[in-house]
Amino acid sequence: MLLFAMIAWHGFWTFLWTFLFIGCVLADIAIVCYGGWCFGTLLKGIQTMSGGDLNYKIDTRFLYGSFREFGEQLNSLAEAAKLAAENQMKSERMRTELITNVSHDIKTPLTSIINYVDLLRRTDDEAERAEYLAILDNQSQRLKKLIEDLMEMSRAS
Repeated sequence: MLLFAMIAWHGFWTFLWTFLFIGCVLADIAIVCYGGWCFGTLLKGIQTMSGGDLNYKIDTRFLYGSFREFGEQLNSLAEAAKLAAENQMKSERMRTELITNVSHDIKTPLTSIINYVDLLRRTDDEAERAEYLAILDNQSQRLKKLIEDLMEMSRAS
């Protein structure tokens, strides 16, 4: 009833333009609200990922256009960062294992050399001295070769 009274009082065209204007304003408000929601979703994802949670994925089901593309790019970037972090950890583990193995390989002949030098000091028998010296020569050559290999590897890397 009120609607008919407005139309009769102001005229049909005035009512139509007013109705269209209000509809456009409401549509603009809805678009601005959707854009804000999209930015909020993307910002939450960025904050979560930058906080270290590279397993977090932005839900792009309700994002459209550039918002969706941006969200998918962020997800791809997080995946690439996660892969890089995994490769870095793998590299660190391999480096640690290499250092452990090399130090063990160097320590073995060095311990042998130290022990045979001690034995050499304690003995007066020339045959034993010659045997110990041969072992010392062998172990020192082995140690020298290990150190040269280590230096070569460090230069190569």
